[in-house]
Amino acid sequence: MAIKGTMANNHLSNLASKGRGKDSEIARTSSGELWHVTPEEKSLMNMYGMEGERMVDAIGSGTINPETGLEEKEPITATIMAVTALAAAGMQGIGAYKSGRTSELQAESERDAADIGLKGIEDAIRRLEQSTTKGRAAVMTDYGQDVEAESAKQGVSQEDLFQGTSKALQQSGLATAGSVQQQSSLAWGRLRDRWTLKGESLLGDLGKKMGAIEGKYEAEMARLQTEKSKLEAARSSAEKRRGSWYLGKNVGKAGRWVGSQFGG
Repeated sequence: MAIKGTMANNHLSNLASKGRGKDSEIARTSSGELWHVTPEEKSLMNMYGMEGERMVDAIGSGTINPETGLEEKEPITATIMAVTALAAAGMQGIGAYKSGRTSELQAESERDAADIGLKGIEDAIRRLEQSTTKGRAAVMTDYGQDVEAESAKQGVSQEDLFQGTSKALQQSGLATAGSVQQQSSLAWGRLRDRWTLKGESLLGDLGKKMGAIEGKYEAEMARLQTEKSKLEAARSSAEKRRGSWYLGKNVGKAGRWVGSQFGG
């Protein structure tokens, strides 16, 4: 393998020595084709890959070396200075490009992680609301059964008992519209304390159970909203850093522009 490698290098060196003008190097393209190129053009191809290859192809003379049969890419006179300047800028900025690209990729990763986190938060909020709705319904079902039993026990109609419930809820700051809607744990706590003191065990127990459900809902929702705000801030920061300019970021666009100017 070492012998074959040495022979290949010797072959390329021999071809390079037959270059004309400033084409003192041999460069292999992405398709495997060999070109006679200048040292600056070879640097562009090594640093920028196919973008560099397109730039060299666009600004090169395109003539054929009569001795080797390979295409020559010595820049036409009008672009020699431009190629040299581009190569020099590329050599000086390669470190900045790598650093900038690494930061861009890191920012993209952080943004994607934030998106995953935000989706998880939305799913958690939906599950919380579903479970809380079920909890409220279960408590009210139990309360209806308790009212039914109390009605039979005291000989008072269920309608009268529910009217008393509606009045008690209104007095405690809880609005009703045929069914108990989502309310604050504070209001349910007021109902619990007020009617427990009056010996109304049904209303006191209702306030206690609903207050526990609402308190849990409020605490968990507050936690989820805090996490959501943090993730949104992290995503916004990552997106800004991802969009930040760095040396070499637009080299692809530059290469295509040069090609359009000199490639015909």
